[in-house]
Amino acid sequence: DEDEEDSEGEDQDAGEEMPLLVDEDGNPVEEDDIEVDGDEAMDESNGNDDEFEDVDSEDESGGEDTDDEEEKWVDSLDMVVFKPCRANSEVFNTYGEHGSAYLLHRYGFCDTQNPFEAVSLDVNEVIKAFGVSKSEKRAVDITGLMTRFRILFAACHRAKESEDEDDDEESGEEDGDEDVDGTSTGSSDNGSENDDSKTDDMPEFSIDAPGHPSTNLAAILVLGLSEDSVFSQLVESSSLIRHYFPAMCRFWTVFQNRLDDGASVAAALRDANKETAVKKTSVVLVARVVVALAERRLSVLGQDSAALGTKPADSQQLLRWESAKQLRTNERKTLQQCIKTYKKVINKLSA
Repeated sequence: DEDEEDSEGEDQDAGEEMPLLVDEDGNPVEEDDIEVDGDEAMDESNGNDDEFEDVDSEDESGGEDTDDEEEKWVDSLDMVVFKPCRANSEVFNTYGEHGSAYLLHRYGFCDTQNPFEAVSLDVNEVIKAFGVSKSEKRAVDITGLMTRFRILFAACHRAKESEDEDDDEESGEEDGDEDVDGTSTGSSDNGSENDDSKTDDMPEFSIDAPGHPSTNLAAILVLGLSEDSVFSQLVESSSLIRHYFPAMCRFWTVFQNRLDDGASVAAALRDANKETAVKKTSVVLVARVVVALAERRLSVLGQDSAALGTKPADSQQLLRWESAKQLRTNERKTLQQCIKTYKKVINKLSA
């Protein structure tokens, strides 16, 4: 695993790179920060490697001390526990709260049960849904909002939102302070810091475990499927967007959590409306688009599964094949559950 991580470290899409050097307290340091003195220092004006080696060999005691200090940290890894643990007890390292596709791509494995499962959706399919359900003009307008408010519309898995709600609210307040007039939220200026992790200026949407649209997707569907009079008021006021979108995310978080707790659709809607009022018809419209998006993604997934081919005989290829198969199994289960859940929502609220 260490060899695999080292080879991926050169890739921009690889996992987080480990520090090359650490100080005596275990803190990472850069090579430029390491101080050398006396005869160990290199004459920068000379730059002769051979002469530097001669100087190093002349002071054997200093060289040995340096070698011993470096050897002390060779093949070592510091892990800091976040809660007390007994000596000789087993500890675990987490790769983060990510979906199976992320884990497989970056670390080469995926679990059979992942509460942070997220099946990515093509943003173009999402935009196309507005053109089908409303109009081409609405699809164009929504595309502009997605680009303009990319940071505000950023995806956050529902399982994380419930744990980090306070942090999300503080982050939203900070965004408001950065752009008082609200005319450039999510623009290339504000979003430049995130360009390393984004390939374009669009937010990411997904179907999340156990089978719900990501809250940012559900919220923007409510926005994009609203009546013309409501939509025009929202798009003309950045402050309304800033208030409206987080409120919609909170509504869908409560609604989805209550459904997962076993509540009826009507009870889930009632409890969610205590947070933010959303019409029953709006929920039905969103549910129909979500089902269509999940069905479309499921058909693409079936094509990908067929491309896997037959089970390979080579042991190394077999491991990769089984991991890819497990990924598709996890994603198929999430999509199927989403279709089942939101067809039920449509039936119950349309009755």
